[in-house]
Amino acid sequence: MARLRAMATWLAREPLVHFLALGAVIFAVHALLNPAAVSDERRIVVGASDVARLRDLAVQQWGRTPDARQMEDLIGAYVREEVLYRAALAKGLDRDDVIVRRRLAQKMEFLAHEAVRAPDEGELRAYFAEHAARFARPATVDFEQRYFNPERRGAAASADAEAALARLRQGQRAESDNSMLAQRLSAQERATIVRDFGDAVADAVFSLPVGSWSGPTRSNFGVYLLRVVARQPAAAAPFAAVRERVASELLNARVAAARDAAYAKLLAEYSVVLPTQQAALARP
Repeated sequence: MARLRAMATWLAREPLVHFLALGAVIFAVHALLNPAAVSDERRIVVGASDVARLRDLAVQQWGRTPDARQMEDLIGAYVREEVLYRAALAKGLDRDDVIVRRRLAQKMEFLAHEAVRAPDEGELRAYFAEHAARFARPATVDFEQRYFNPERRGAAASADAEAALARLRQGQRAESDNSMLAQRLSAQERATIVRDFGDAVADAVFSLPVGSWSGPTRSNFGVYLLRVVARQPAAAAPFAAVRERVASELLNARVAAARDAAYAKLLAEYSVVLPTQQAALARP
């Protein structure tokens, strides 16, 4: 009995209880005075599960449990959002908003993800063995470069590079232009070289003989002299080194398959009429 009295005392003092009770009273009086005005579409019920969800979200965001006043604010914000959301739907605002359409379509696709099971170790290893080439370490090259800027040297850039090449081959120092990139680079993959120097330089450093200066090689970025120091061929990667990549790729593949299967199932329920003439596509 003492415990019941203590609980009753706590409930009487708890602001959140007062807030919910007041809301219930207002709703009941309104329903009594306007019985036809309150329908399922016009009822917003904030239940215990809603309160728990709002509290959990607050804990995740704030790192602490909200107090009673903060919970009142959270519930009030939830009710406000629900009222505005329903009013927007009633006005059909969702039908003409591209962003809303895309967001709803994305949420439908996300529903298909829930049933996707994470792969186990055996499945990961099987996927790795089937796609070993995809996870192989790419070929790399160590090389030196000297840059000649056409914007600074104009038409003389290639001739200046050839003169510098002769000096470099004789073991002498040769003047070149400053670059944002180092003159010696190590373990460079082809994609990185293409990004920084262009395709012509990438082709050259993976085909030129090792140890001697060559050029000039012209790319979209300028004129280069190149000396390949070493090349490392592509090599198979051990499973342990790429396990996280394998897991991510396999899971993504399963998610994509589940999404496509869910879409195909939904599409089968519709009859889609497409324009049959190119003129129809171009018509405004």
